[in-house]
Parts: sequence; structure tokens; C-alpha cells
Amino acid sequence: MESDYRFERVMKLADHEKQNLEIEYKQLYEQFDQIAHRLIDLVDQKESIQMDIQKKMVQAMRVDQMTLKFSDINKLELLIEETRKYFLSLKRTA
Repeated sequence: MESDYRFERVMKLADHEKQNLEIEYKQLYEQFDQIAHRLIDLVDQKESIQMDIQKKMVQAMRVDQMTLKFSDINKLELLIEETRKYFLSLKRTA
């Protein structure tokens, strides 16, 4: 009788731990998903700016316009790198 109680108690603890792990997994999955979408958006923005620069290079483009575009690309590259590092830090803790 006592062994039944212990077994039931162990099963309840295991079930509770399983539920906690499932919740944690879902939260991490949502974070990874959000970060992945953020990275995709940043890369798309960067590519859009680069394509815009290429189009304008065929035409006449002022130096200040070109400088501004390259500055935007540099900012996006920094955001991409920061987001990538954050993603990797989450991946290591998971």
C-alpha cells in the first residue's frame, strides 16, 4: 500500500516536471521564432537598401545620398549581428 502511494507521488512529480518542461519549450520556441522573423526582416531591409543603391549607381547619385545608404546598411548589419548573438545565447541556455 505504501509503495503504491510512493509510486503515485513519483508519477505526479514526473508529470508536473514534464508539464513545466513543455511550457518552457513552448516559450523558447516562441522566442526563437520571433528572433528568426526579426533576422529575416533585417536581412530583407538590408538587401532592399543594397538593391536601391545598385539601381541608383546606374544613375547619378549624390555622395551624401550614398553615404546615408551605406550608413543604413551598417546599422542593419549591427542589428543583425546583435540579434544573431542574442539568438545564440538563447540557444546555449536552452
